[in-house]
Amino acid sequence: MGQINLIRSLPGQGLDDTVNVFLEKYQRNPFGTVLILPSPAIRDEIKRRLVERRIPIFGVSICTLEELAQYFFDSLNRSDSRLDNYTNELILLKVLEENRHKVRLFDGAWGTAQAIVPEIRAFLDTINDFQVDYPQCLGDLQSRRSEQLTITLDLYDEFLSSNHLIDTGRMFEWVTDAIKQGAVRIDHAIFYGFHEPKPVEKELIQAISGITNEVQYYIPYVRGCKAFSDDGSWLTFQHLEEVKGTGEDETITSLYSHSSRQHLDKIVKGVFRDPLDEMRAVAREIRSLISSGVEPGKIAIMLPLRSKATPLVREVLDDYGIPYNVHLKTSLSESPVVMSVLSILEAVDSDYDRDEVVRLISSPYFNFRFSDNGEEHALHARDVSEVSLLASILGGKDAWFQSIRSLASQTRDDLEVTEDERMEGRLHHELRKIELVEGGLNRLFALLSNLEGELTVHQRADALRDTLNCFDLLKNLEVDDEQAYEREDRALSNFLSTLEAMEMSEAIAPSGPMELSEFLARLRLLTSSEGFHEADDNRNAVQVSGLRDSYLVRYDYVFIIGMVDGDIPYLAATNAFIREREAVRMGLLSMNDLLRHERFYFLSALLSSNVRTYVSRPETNGKDVLVPSCFFDDLERAFDMSTFGEGGKESSSRCCQNIVGETLCKKRELEQVDVDLPLPIEEICQRASVELQERVNDYDNPYDGVFADEGCISELNALLAKKDVYSPSRLERYARCPFQYYLSYVMGMQPREEIETELTPQEKGTLFHRIACRFYSELREQGGTRFTSAELDTMTSRIIAIGQEECGRYSYQGPAWDAFRNNLLGTASRKGMLRAFLENETKNMSTLCPTFFELSFGLPIDDDADPSSVPEPVEIYLGGEILKLRCRIDRVDACPDGRFVVIDYKTGASAPSVASIEKGTALQLPLYIQAVENALPEMRGIGGAYYGVRSEADIGHKGVFGDIDHVDELRPYFGERRKYKEGFSDMIQRTNISISSYLNGMRAGRFHPNKGPAKCPRGCEYAAVCRVDPSRMEGDDVAE
Repeated sequence: MGQINLIRSLPGQGLDDTVNVFLEKYQRNPFGTVLILPSPAIRDEIKRRLVERRIPIFGVSICTLEELAQYFFDSLNRSDSRLDNYTNELILLKVLEENRHKVRLFDGAWGTAQAIVPEIRAFLDTINDFQVDYPQCLGDLQSRRSEQLTITLDLYDEFLSSNHLIDTGRMFEWVTDAIKQGAVRIDHAIFYGFHEPKPVEKELIQAISGITNEVQYYIPYVRGCKAFSDDGSWLTFQHLEEVKGTGEDETITSLYSHSSRQHLDKIVKGVFRDPLDEMRAVAREIRSLISSGVEPGKIAIMLPLRSKATPLVREVLDDYGIPYNVHLKTSLSESPVVMSVLSILEAVDSDYDRDEVVRLISSPYFNFRFSDNGEEHALHARDVSEVSLLASILGGKDAWFQSIRSLASQTRDDLEVTEDERMEGRLHHELRKIELVEGGLNRLFALLSNLEGELTVHQRADALRDTLNCFDLLKNLEVDDEQAYEREDRALSNFLSTLEAMEMSEAIAPSGPMELSEFLARLRLLTSSEGFHEADDNRNAVQVSGLRDSYLVRYDYVFIIGMVDGDIPYLAATNAFIREREAVRMGLLSMNDLLRHERFYFLSALLSSNVRTYVSRPETNGKDVLVPSCFFDDLERAFDMSTFGEGGKESSSRCCQNIVGETLCKKRELEQVDVDLPLPIEEICQRASVELQERVNDYDNPYDGVFADEGCISELNALLAKKDVYSPSRLERYARCPFQYYLSYVMGMQPREEIETELTPQEKGTLFHRIACRFYSELREQGGTRFTSAELDTMTSRIIAIGQEECGRYSYQGPAWDAFRNNLLGTASRKGMLRAFLENETKNMSTLCPTFFELSFGLPIDDDADPSSVPEPVEIYLGGEILKLRCRIDRVDACPDGRFVVIDYKTGASAPSVASIEKGTALQLPLYIQAVENALPEMRGIGGAYYGVRSEADIGHKGVFGDIDHVDELRPYFGERRKYKEGFSDMIQRTNISISSYLNGMRAGRFHPNKGPAKCPRGCEYAAVCRVDPSRMEGDDVAE
């Protein structure tokens, strides 16, 4: 044994001197000198510094303890193979599956064996690291679980031994024994920064120290501080040196020592409303530091829980334009491109479930192209979604094509009977789309069939790679966004490497042919545990890392954020198979030990800054109050610190936008604005005011939809003349918004229909119309459409039978459909909407009886139309011209003397009011009355109403419009409390005057956005292309 020198110092203290000592000895004996470090982070940092100094270092001269053990193992052991973590878990999985009869406790645990394997591997690592004599150490705490674990570990050990395999824990033991037997000689070994090494690590360190001529062991230790326990006394050292801290670093170490409150300038604190406010304050401070000349690479943000806080850190730093480098691997399972690859397997594994297939094709990374009649086409997700819903496809490979062919046949039948040119063109388009979807899916499913059935891992991996090549996956990455392209390219490369590792592991623990579901489960397990770096390491940017992973790395400025209880100290690092009492028996870390470790790493982070450390916490998470970390409280008790985060120039792009918006809206004075902007705030306000000035007054130019060119107006009138038959809904569309009318009826622009998975409001209305029409038509054929309360039960049975038959025409399923049916038809505990409708019908005390149902004019006569319907349009005299009208009236109730009222069913949320009729925006009832009078001269209209049928609790007449001269019939019909206005015929004539003004506006080319009296509806289908300005909506209507 050579000389062992033990040096105790503050964490991170003397690192530069240690590196210099190493270099001095390395230059004398480069192959016999080694610097051993506790983490890859500090190893990389030291190597980076030496590269900058152009000092070459070879092999494992600077390494972690595990890397050194791996080097010795690979150099000395020729008979055993070392395992990686995935192969480790694969072997454990194989052991569990092949010995289910022995380990029944874990059979099917947590849903699948794959889910429990990582926990078993972590348990195994713990047993090895702490050299636990398991289960004997448990004594009377042994249980069925410990017995099953022991069986699993024995089977695992047996498999490794029989196959000459070795895992990391056993590798440490093997290397330790080899070193003790003299297989290795080292001249100088320098250990720096090891904090409470585990027992298996201690044995290896002692073994190395025993065969090394000279050992320098730098240990972080402060006498009397509760953050330190390991003083290095387990080493047989010959020389001890204790290095005192200097300046405020020594003061900081008093945090966990008994001392009085002291003033401290090196640490500043901040308390903020929520994590977003906290991170914005940190970003402002960093911007200020960078502006003052601090290099971004000398600033670090340390996160107690990296995975939790990193997304917000990325968002805010991007918003503030601060370059950053995240020391955190992103899980492959978080990569969109990797999830898209898995969606291929999920679609096949689901037997081509509709949602899975659409999800697969929807991915922007897949561009599946196929040839049809010599032309190349792309398979579009929207087309597949629409066709599959129309064909009522739920899943099943065979069901797809059977249902699609049936839909195509139905579309061809519709095409043969249609006489509408517009409908014919639409059906041709739909049929071609259906045919292309069928052809594309046929080729897609043929490609994916290579992934089906029982295949070996190698066969399925090959099939998956071939499939990705067919999808041209690499060509579909986001090439225009360099950052996104690099991120996804790295993710895909790592995924393919993971796939190769999965294949290589089969050579060690072959699984044989397996179902796709098992392969997919293993691949999901891998993607959730493996990660990738989204970009190259950038040291000229703010460094973002975990607080514990930053151990020993020094910066000028350090920000420790998110100091709330639960995140720091983090004491939830436990194993599912180890109870707290068992941990004590096993000699593992107790809660006190974990707390001490957390104190140590926090103290090390406080000491890691050369100039200043910032600590901060949020008070809430946006809704709940957050408890401060006890470490933050410790700081406030121990030290008198200044604060940060108050004020400062705002440089967040989002905040700047809000501030500028408030300034434009006069909510903030110019003098109050202190933000970084590319233009002066005064110039931005001036530019905005120019736009506002141009968008006041009346609509008067082509950009507002008002034509002035005589040629355009002439062509427009020629087009309108071809479409000279109007419907009430078409006229109402112009009344509500001329611009919307222009896009819909003149330009023929229709919003793309959304395919619904349940009844749309329009379908619900159509369904009720059919039920009511059939019910009253059958009664009329039997001689009468009136019935009394005594007949209500019979009539209810009749209408429910019709309702059930009509509902049977739909193929919808699920809770929403069931709820709608129950609301419509009723159940044992509720009467239903149809029964409530009939109850309301029995309240009619007048001589008005339901007479015509679905009475149509100017429309093709179909099976649902009333026998009195005519295919020619009805003519309405407007005064100076005649309007050709086509319409379908839901219902006409008439007296024996020919007086009648028109009824329009409304199943939606609202119905027009009488005020809308007076304003000229609700045209249906006045036009319907005139249509019946002109088509059936013996009839005379005395009123009309919208019949609300929404639910069993909301049924009745709304927007009642009637002639006061006929209240003797109207009040027994609509109700005694109804009020009717004088001038019924005058209201109808005013409607005609409004219609004339609308027709004149169309011919004059006035198609401006709505400006009154109807307000813009919510969710307008044309909002994305509309220039509507609320300040113009107070103007006069088009008639004026």
